[in-house]
Amino acid sequence: MAKRWTEKEIEFLLNNCGIMSNKRIADRLNRSHHAIRQKLHICGVSVFSNFYSARMLATELGKSHKTIMRWYRKGYIKGKVAEFGRGYLNPPMIFLEQDIVIFLRKYHYLFNKKKISHLYFRNIVKSSMG
Repeated sequence: MAKRWTEKEIEFLLNNCGIMSNKRIADRLNRSHHAIRQKLHICGVSVFSNFYSARMLATELGKSHKTIMRWYRKGYIKGKVAEFGRGYLNPPMIFLEQDIVIFLRKYHYLFNKKKISHLYFRNIVKSSMG
């Protein structure tokens, strides 16, 4: 019989999906890799649900990925090296949605809201402009 999921386990899974590998999550929760994938599917979550790569974010904000990386290097937006990219010469970066929201509110003047394709992000910039 399958072990029941606790609320704490589900919260950990959803908070770390896409940030940690499924194998690492499985190890931390003492569950199989298959159980992790199955629970994510049941919850309707893909690995890409709670973060954006520099290219994905660039597309959503109407900017180039080089601009996104420049903002990251200047400290405008928080990001981190994706766990699956460790060891690469130019590892992929991931940007969490909550960090993107903070960035948009603080640096709204860097954007033309008409070029932002993601409605949620566009509304944040629009409301920050006053």
